[in-house]
Amino acid sequence: MVLQAGDMLYVPRGWWQAVAATQGRSLHLTCGLTPATGHHLLVWLAGQLLHSPTLHANVPSVAGAAERTAYAEQLRKEVAEALHPHIVSEFAASLDARDPGRPASSLPCIGDVPADPGLVLALTTARAALEGADEAVVLRAAGHEWELHTSVRPVLEALSPAPA
Repeated sequence: MVLQAGDMLYVPRGWWQAVAATQGRSLHLTCGLTPATGHHLLVWLAGQLLHSPTLHANVPSVAGAAERTAYAEQLRKEVAEALHPHIVSEFAASLDARDPGRPASSLPCIGDVPADPGLVLALTTARAALEGADEAVVLRAAGHEWELHTSVRPVLEALSPAPA
């Protein structure tokens, strides 16, 4: 496929792409998205269950059928209990807390740029979470957590991306 200036090509998940100029030089931008899948959730859930004696125990791979069945049933029970109705929200909150954010823009001579009322600032993480009420505000973003005075809430709300 030959693309012209201004063209865009969407490459679905699982498909490889290679770019080459047919003549002269070419400048292209590739943006990759890595959405969380059920596999990611289950790997995270396994980490949440590390305290479980069942998960710490050796898998009875050389035991008799009854012991294997009992182990599998206990494992199934613990995983089923862990897959409660709010597990997806908990997983998303965990992702939010660990998201490294986007690289901050770097502009030359930023210190000398006059204030522009049309300039829009935002946190450089796509998954900032604001919590807290009367006594403190907790901001979780890019794998960090800050507890701040409630007076900063309006500013943080203005800078935080709108919830999806």
